[in-house]
Amino acid sequence: MTDEDHVFCLMFDEISIIENLCSIHKFSCMEGFVDLRNHGRTSNIAHHALVFMLHGLYNKWKQPVAYYLMDRGTKGEMLADFLMEVLDTSHNEVLEVDCCYVWHGCQQCHLGVSDQNTFCQVSESINCSYI
Repeated sequence: MTDEDHVFCLMFDEISIIENLCSIHKFSCMEGFVDLRNHGRTSNIAHHALVFMLHGLYNKWKQPVAYYLMDRGTKGEMLADFLMEVLDTSHNEVLEVDCCYVWHGCQQCHLGVSDQNTFCQVSESINCSYI
């Protein structure tokens, strides 16, 4: 692989999803409930999904890398935590994330002025620019 193959943009967006519960027999669990990975699961049914994807800056491909199932829109502080988890994992896998793309036009996003400051702090701590 060339150096260009290791340069990515991290994109994320929150979407509304249809309520649906299903059983995963292989893992003896039910899917469709709120699942925040390291932040825990609840018995509430998920209505939203926050999806993170890597996109090659020099190559045209996308790869989902993480998702979180929630029962309401994501607040900026929690979104910053999720973002740091995904970026930490990416850096541990020797992936160079050069920028992060945030879709501000989405009705589901709850990014106020204080949340924008949270993103600026995250951006400075990992040397990543936001588009």
